[in-house]
Amino acid sequence: MPIHKVPVVHKFGIISHSQRLELQERLLRQSLEQTVSTHRMQTVTRNPLEVTEGFIHQYNDATDYREKERLDDKARKMLLRIRRRTGLKDGGTGDHVNLPMAWSELAMLAQCRGKIQEECLEVLITSLDQVPLSTHHIPSLFFLAETTLYWLRTDAINQPFLRTAELKLLKMGQLTFTRLLYHQLVGNLEGQA
Repeated sequence: MPIHKVPVVHKFGIISHSQRLELQERLLRQSLEQTVSTHRMQTVTRNPLEVTEGFIHQYNDATDYREKERLDDKARKMLLRIRRRTGLKDGGTGDHVNLPMAWSELAMLAQCRGKIQEECLEVLITSLDQVPLSTHHIPSLFFLAETTLYWLRTDAINQPFLRTAELKLLKMGQLTFTRLLYHQLVGNLEGQA
């Protein structure tokens, strides 16, 4: 085993107290400038069509007609983007398809009241019905199952009759729980608690 000697280089030697303070100050400024420049580069610009809780609250709380129209247009664009991500035209397969993300975004966007809610549930039902079964979908299926039970418990119980949205929600729950039952019967849910 060869022995490599690393040369020891003394760059500073003995310096006075005032020179040491100047050196510390200069090094502190350099490190501060580096952190500021890296912090600027790390600032993430969000996609304006990304579904967020803030958008859902804005949509549901909008009172002005023009604001409601603007938010409705933005929600439709979000829905088109998510619909492409579900791969409805391609049978749920392709490079552009990301089903767990699309299903969770659809569930979030379905919290918007009105026609957009029904359209989100329709896309979700169609996607759940036609997509091939995969173990990669299990966590998002649990999320959809929990969401379905929560919505049924909070919204549908208080109504004396079922609306169209609740019927679609029941259909989504049926498809979700059927997929989870399949994964349970096959044995894919071992350790998925």
